Parts: sequence; C-alpha cells; structure tokens
Amino acid sequence: MSKRKVIPISMIILILLGLIMYKLCFSNIGAGKESSDVSPPEIIQPVQAAEANKAEPKEKTKKQGYEIKEYKGNIAVFEVGEKKPFRVTEIEVKNLPEADQKELKSGIEANDSDKLQTLLEDYLS
Repeated sequence: MSKRKVIPISMIILILLGLIMYKLCFSNIGAGKESSDVSPPEIIQPVQAAEANKAEPKEKTKKQGYEIKEYKGNIAVFEVGEKKPFRVTEIEVKNLPEADQKELKSGIEANDSDKLQTLLEDYLS
C-alpha cells in the first residue's frame, strides 16, 4: 500500500475509534436514567436547611422543632413559632387523603430533623 493511502485510512480509523470511545463514555448522560437510591429534593433540602438553622445560635429562647403544615396549597416546613415556612415542597395537599389534609391544617410537629424527614417521606409515598 502506498504512503498516500495509509495516512487517510489511519485518520478514518482514529476518528471512528474516538467516536466509539465517546459513545461508550457518555452514553448514560442525559438518557433520563436515575439512581433509585437518590432522594427527591423535597426531602433532602428541608433537612439540610433545618440542620443549618439548628447550628446557628438563637437569640430568643423558643421551643425547638419543626411543624409541617399546609401553605398556599402545598406542604411546607416551619420552625415552631414562625409564621413563614423555610421550605415549601411541591406536594399538593389537595392530592392527599382527607385525614392527612385535616392533620396538615392543624400542623404536625417534628422534634428533630430525623422525624421531619420521616414525615416528609410518608407524604411522598
């Protein structure tokens, strides 16, 4: 084979190998595959925010804990005694059973972030 034919053929082979390697390395990205052990953001974010708020020194002495209530049609997490939630989830109260809707109107207390996470997980299922 002449030198003029070897160079273009080897370039084509290199390009094809590069495309194959690219496809193998990046085929799962953007394919919509999610890991089953990843928690939805509405569970992770309230707990992280709650733990961050817990670490900050409080000027006032007030009851610690969290309250899950309805806020503008969705489930929201409040610090006990606060008027505004620090986290509003995407879970719509109208889609929940009537008994849960009644509980959320009066508020459900969680003493710590573990209990808060457990309660929020219950509403996701």
